[in-house]
Amino acid sequence: MSFLSVYKKLKKYGAQSRFLISRDYLRYKPILDSIFATGESLFPSLSAVTDTNNNIYLQSQGSNATGGDFIISGTKYLFLDSVSHRLIPYAISPAYNVSNSGTYEGAFYTQTVTTAPVGVAFKPDGSKWYILTVTVIYQMSMSTPGNVTTASSDGISKDISAQFGANAATWMRFAPDGATLFVGNAGVGGTVYQYTLSSPWDVSTASYASKSFTYGGIQNTARDLVFSANGKKALLLGTASVWLFTLSTAYDVSTMAYASQTYTISGKGTNGQGISLNATDTAFFYLTAQSDRVYEFTMA
Repeated sequence: MSFLSVYKKLKKYGAQSRFLISRDYLRYKPILDSIFATGESLFPSLSAVTDTNNNIYLQSQGSNATGGDFIISGTKYLFLDSVSHRLIPYAISPAYNVSNSGTYEGAFYTQTVTTAPVGVAFKPDGSKWYILTVTVIYQMSMSTPGNVTTASSDGISKDISAQFGANAATWMRFAPDGATLFVGNAGVGGTVYQYTLSSPWDVSTASYASKSFTYGGIQNTARDLVFSANGKKALLLGTASVWLFTLSTAYDVSTMAYASQTYTISGKGTNGQGISLNATDTAFFYLTAQSDRVYEFTMA
């Protein structure tokens, strides 16, 4: 049994599975003990990526997606349609399974807030969501989490022009606790800026944390970024490529470093607009506006 197989079993079934695979566990014990002690993870990793060909076709309800993500433990996928200005949800069953078409669940028209969205982010439980424009973040709610027909504006926004100036923002992402916000842009000076929220999930309380990382010299078409569950790794999405970064301090972009791993997405359309991870960081999902699909890629 390979080291990766042992690690996956331990991650899936917990420490008790050591007794089920004791011979292989003892073989790799020094490495595994280090992983459990430090909270490090082998995933995500771009060293062995497999295109599963599983996907959801979004164009039946919307086109020109400009950002999307999973919420409610992978049971819904929501994306912004930049043409009809709608937030569109699909129910996913089982969780993170994009081999099925998903179930359309209505829409919310975002032009009541802005007609120029460039990105979107969500609170994992689906109760809050956020629309990004080139200089402003608008805060929204869903009174029934994940149900876009109950969506409304919170009347709260955050101006981020002080950091971006004329360099338009292209993506944003929250840490899982909602106390840290990350916003980035593209171009040769592409940079991610980190903000602290004194009241989690309330963007009106966001302040620049004086932390940033410039990735433009490595990847200059950045459209989205997603962190691993422990905040120690990040996948940066270009128009049709994925780049791996590590963080020596979880969710602290000032400690980011390029991990010298990249993966080029071929045959799925360029114009990438979103990247997501499953709950175990062993699969990433690529949203492209060219074919308006969400594609699954596994990592081993």
